[in-house]
Amino acid sequence: FFFAMIEHIVLILLRGLLLLRHYGLMVLDTLINPISYVKNYGVKYISKAGARRHTRRLRKTIATTEDYQTWVITAKRLDSEFGYSEWSEVASRFFDGEEVKSRLADLEKLLMQQDPHAMVFHLRLGLNRNLSGMSHEALFPYYCGTKKVLEQYVMKVVDTIEFVYQSQSLTLQDRASFFHDTLQSYGRTALILSGGSALGLYHLGVLKALRDA
Repeated sequence: FFFAMIEHIVLILLRGLLLLRHYGLMVLDTLINPISYVKNYGVKYISKAGARRHTRRLRKTIATTEDYQTWVITAKRLDSEFGYSEWSEVASRFFDGEEVKSRLADLEKLLMQQDPHAMVFHLRLGLNRNLSGMSHEALFPYYCGTKKVLEQYVMKVVDTIEFVYQSQSLTLQDRASFFHDTLQSYGRTALILSGGSALGLYHLGVLKALRDA
């Protein structure tokens, strides 16, 4: 009987200790969770504040630098922080991506065949500064670059034109005629300032600002 009582008391004490441990852990959890939350929030806030300061420094560099290479490097870093790499790979509703890819494949094929006459024919037929909507303003939300497929297409056009320029299979007159006709069809960007009298003074201010920029 005596040993039974001792065993019973030990069991009660063990249950009490387990219950105390349970409630102790609950109290600790209640105390620790707010501390952890505050700590995590503080870390996130400090991280975001640092990122904002870094972004402001990059924007300031872009706005004040007079060196083009510095501007390009800074602009690319800023674009990268705002998700340019991911955006550039995603299709857009503002241009016909399949049409551009088809034209790109045609140019790659022509460059492999190294046929300048076919290149001239293809470029005269399809060279357009707004091919499939590729000049839409929504395709240029970043400082540098646009959709990857558009960049690839433009670079391939440049490669093709360079090949035609250096080709000895075409006479000098043929090449000059090609570039003249292509320039006419492709067009040039121009600024037209209309108006006279007092407006002419405003126009002079605009031209001076463009020259100084």
